[in-house]
Amino acid sequence: MDLPGDGAPSVVSDNRKGAQTITDVLIEKLLARGAAPDELVLLGGVADEYATEMRIAGFRDAFEARHMTPAADAIECCGYNAAAAKRVLSIRYEKLGRLPAGLLMNSITAFEGVVQFTSTLSPDAWKTAVVGCFDWDPFAANLPFDVTMLRQDVQAIIAEAFKLAENYDPTDQSLILVPTVLGKKFEEAEQTKEFDR
Repeated sequence: MDLPGDGAPSVVSDNRKGAQTITDVLIEKLLARGAAPDELVLLGGVADEYATEMRIAGFRDAFEARHMTPAADAIECCGYNAAAAKRVLSIRYEKLGRLPAGLLMNSITAFEGVVQFTSTLSPDAWKTAVVGCFDWDPFAANLPFDVTMLRQDVQAIIAEAFKLAENYDPTDQSLILVPTVLGKKFEEAEQTKEFDR
């Protein structure tokens, strides 16, 4: 579960499609603001690690689908921890004299670094950027800036893993990709389910 292996079937989030989806939403937001989409940066993650590589591929797919190209320095694999993301963002801020127009964080822990850094800025500075995260946290709704979050469907991943365990096949090495959902849409779906019960 979570990361694929070659000795058994694997159940993972569809990192590539999810990253393409959230990148596309952020590009739309940038265009609506009149900002250049090539200012969107993907921060966090570890180079040559499965989830990061798939998210990078999805990020590039979103640009390619629009016949656009991300900036040469648009992707920065600085790890998953908050301190590294905060440091990298602070360097970009100093270089630009402001936040990048768009930020896509590779994980919730890297996103914490963004929150730590932006908490030192004026409220006006927060409003200059669109922000996204390839993870979901309900508390993000309380942040003073707009955040688009992607939710990995942990319940579906676990359900698929149990199906595989119940129908064990020692020759099975399949890879099952579980779709991700934009945070707001996930919340709406959950509310509908609650209502239907």
